[in-house]
Amino acid sequence: MASDLVCPRCREPLLPGQPDCPYCAGRKKIPLLHREGVIIAAVVMVAVALWVATTFVTKAYAARQQQLARQWFERGDGDLRAQHLDAAIRELQTALAYSHDNFQYRLRLGEALAAEGHTRQAQAHLQALWDEEPGNGTVNLELAQLAVRNHDVAGALRFYHGAVYGIWQDNPAQRRREARLDLIEFLLAQRAHQQAQSELIALAADLPRDPALMLRVAGLMTKAGDHRRALQEYREVLGLDPNNAEALADAGEAAFSLQMYPEARDYLRRAITEHTQDAQAEAHLRIAELVLQMDPYQRRLPASERERRIMNAFEQAGSRLQQCASARVITPDRPLGNNPLATDYANWTARKPRVNPRALRRNPEQGDAAMDLAFRIERDTTQVCGPGSAADLALLLIAQRREGTTP
Repeated sequence: MASDLVCPRCREPLLPGQPDCPYCAGRKKIPLLHREGVIIAAVVMVAVALWVATTFVTKAYAARQQQLARQWFERGDGDLRAQHLDAAIRELQTALAYSHDNFQYRLRLGEALAAEGHTRQAQAHLQALWDEEPGNGTVNLELAQLAVRNHDVAGALRFYHGAVYGIWQDNPAQRRREARLDLIEFLLAQRAHQQAQSELIALAADLPRDPALMLRVAGLMTKAGDHRRALQEYREVLGLDPNNAEALADAGEAAFSLQMYPEARDYLRRAITEHTQDAQAEAHLRIAELVLQMDPYQRRLPASERERRIMNAFEQAGSRLQQCASARVITPDRPLGNNPLATDYANWTARKPRVNPRALRRNPEQGDAAMDLAFRIERDTTQVCGPGSAADLALLLIAQRREGTTP
């Protein structure tokens, strides 16, 4: 039947008596709209346009966020450097609101919190950063300083070593050296002198030839009790700067501590005569000169000079004994309990007739016995009556050098 006929193109029914499909005829005016490829292309173009627009807006927004973060960070960083800590903390927190994961911003906020005394918050921030970068030198140094505040010795040592051997973005050699210097200061404050000496040896191994830095390291060596290495460092400073007043005075003090009295005398004399007035340097110079003038055990002394020095030392000890005993009302007839001065007084009185040039020349061992008694008297009187004169101290130092002990 005719009514059962359909259009082969659009599958719509054909009207009786009409050979052409009325639907297709009406669509011929805009045939492109019925092509699937064109429709799909149009949809894709619209989608791409929307994506481009969205991406542009997103990037513009992100760029604006980063710009604001940088601006707030720069403000916070400037205020932190100027020690305006409250403002710095607020500004750095604002910077992080715009850039949550920025490592540098988080680190500066941790530093600001630590500087302001917010120890727990600072530690939380810095510990999170350490978990991300355990080798970061700055983070380790900040955590070490917080551990020092908290009296956490083990933590301070661990983080200081992390800073010394850590990664630094700028001037790594200088930063590691500064971290080690902080560690040494901490060890000295803890009276851990042996550990401090070990760190100083490592530090001095590649120290730049900078007199100011070398003087600082030598001073730390002195504090750690390593006078010998300190003296060597002072000598090197004087090799670079022969008229350095501080190096001359400190070299003299180091040599004095090492019982190297000729060298101590020369350094201290130069420091005082040429550069500075220092009461301690002047006192030690006087004592060093007395040691060199009074010591009967110096090499290549003529016999007559040795005898003269022994007699002078014996008389000096006797004078000191009489002054101290008089102050304590002690005589051989009136001893004070078990006070050693009574025995010393009796021994000195008994030996005195044998301390003369003839007796010493005839029996050199008498000289050693006289000096031993003089040394004993100086020790006992110092214990009972306190320090004596410069000559008395010189005798004590001669005794220490003779016996191989240090002051």
